Amino acid sequence: MPAFYFDVGGVIVANVPAAETFEDLVVPETLSIIERLLERGEKVGLATAFSRPWVDQLVASTPVLRDVTICCASDAGAAKPASAFFAGAQQLIGSNDIVFVDDHEENVKAARAFGWTAFFADDGWQTRFAERYLSET
Repeated sequence: MPAFYFDVGGVIVANVPAAETFEDLVVPETLSIIERLLERGEKVGLATAFSRPWVDQLVASTPVLRDVTICCASDAGAAKPASAFFAGAQQLIGSNDIVFVDDHEENVKAARAFGWTAFFADDGWQTRFAERYLSET
């Protein structure tokens, strides 16, 4: 089974500028997917351009995220869509076989060019993802 990376903005958290708490930002369907992957023992990570302090606050307030690998652009020394970002993220999670979910087409294309399987986080992506990676068969 591959490792899994999820973008934060638009995938883990909704783009809701008026949200007052992290609980108001998170997308429950995405957290459910992450929880199921972790329960199965899969490697899961966050791949983001958000600052490390902000991501650390998100993780601290969202229990399901406490056991994921975190790759901020500052950790990788580059931001998406640079191949250096994907190389750094790949090294952090310890796998070359990675499924990536992002809400920016350029990042999805760059991840695919780097050799990752990538999902564009449009309407219905959670259903397609679950059918492919979380089915019981």
